[in-house]
Amino acid sequence: MNADPTAKPAAGIGVRFGLAIALGWVLLYALGLLGSQAEHASLWFPPSALSFVALLIIGARAAPWLLLGIVLVSLSPLSYEASEIDRLTAISSAIVFAAAHLASYGAAALVLRRLARRADHKLPMIVIDFLLVAVSGSLLASLVGPLALIVTGLMDAAAFGDTWLAFWVGDMVALVTLAPALAAFLLRRTPSPRFRIDPLETDASSRRIRFLIRLLTNALVISAAMMLPGWLGTLESTFAIFVLLLPQMWLTFSEHPRRTAQAMAFNSLVIVGWLFVLDLDPYVFVYQFAIAIIATVAYFGVAIPLLAEDNIRLRESVMIDRLTGAASREFLERQVALELQRAERSGAPMCLLVIDLDRFKSINDELGHAHGDRVL
Repeated sequence: MNADPTAKPAAGIGVRFGLAIALGWVLLYALGLLGSQAEHASLWFPPSALSFVALLIIGARAAPWLLLGIVLVSLSPLSYEASEIDRLTAISSAIVFAAAHLASYGAAALVLRRLARRADHKLPMIVIDFLLVAVSGSLLASLVGPLALIVTGLMDAAAFGDTWLAFWVGDMVALVTLAPALAAFLLRRTPSPRFRIDPLETDASSRRIRFLIRLLTNALVISAAMMLPGWLGTLESTFAIFVLLLPQMWLTFSEHPRRTAQAMAFNSLVIVGWLFVLDLDPYVFVYQFAIAIIATVAYFGVAIPLLAEDNIRLRESVMIDRLTGAASREFLERQVALELQRAERSGAPMCLLVIDLDRFKSINDELGHAHGDRVL
């Protein structure tokens, strides 16, 4: 993952694309109602992931369309208050909430974009930075968003203390599980994206049947684990959901990062769906925790092998000369020290052979360094 500091945003994203973002916000809001715990609180809040990703990748160009999506929700039957207040009040309240919501996730997107522009920023660090930004950005939104609802009279001030924590965790879980998949989708369709995420942009279309089989395995594990508490009715049985860690890590270590992102979104959707179908509301916090933990483990499952690969390349660059493939001076010094210790312990004789090329400088001087490199 890296940012593209040379990318210049286009003047706009087009009406059709903008309307798709607005309607996507509405559809994701409806999806979030499946995990609704109480008014203004949900197991997850998928629109927060779209807001963050759109502002991260598209930038300010996405803000008007996200605002349109929020206004459409406030006027639709999906909104809790749609039938209780007039349309003008609903629109004004939606605008105030949108300002707070988009400012929070706009700030989070700006922070992550700046972090990614560091020259040495690699995918493992982006994973850590994203998780930190998801926690802090959703926390800011959970504090500012309810305040906007209180100001507009859509929420009782006394309910703030009971709501903000559920508001925060719901936003954070949605960000952690859905943002990478939404980012992969937007990156392939956004003209002049403000942020580049290379592993999510590369094609992952090969062996699609194998990937679908692994998704089906995850779905079966989730289904069995969630039917268990529906049958036994005990809190302890809900922790069977953590068995999902096994097939999820199997998928993470054997599939492309883009497919890991898709699997995280798929798993969370299946969990929320069964939670709604089986009416497991008493155990909602267990599943909320499970979604977040399984997704976080998947992130580090992607990042750690890449970090190990970077370390191997770094070690090779230190120990081996890239031009000739010969060992570097540092490697030879380490190896000589080891051989001396071995010779001292065994008492065996030891010798060192040195080869020197005389007048090699004349080749560089007369024919050029490129020719000298070929000779080496």
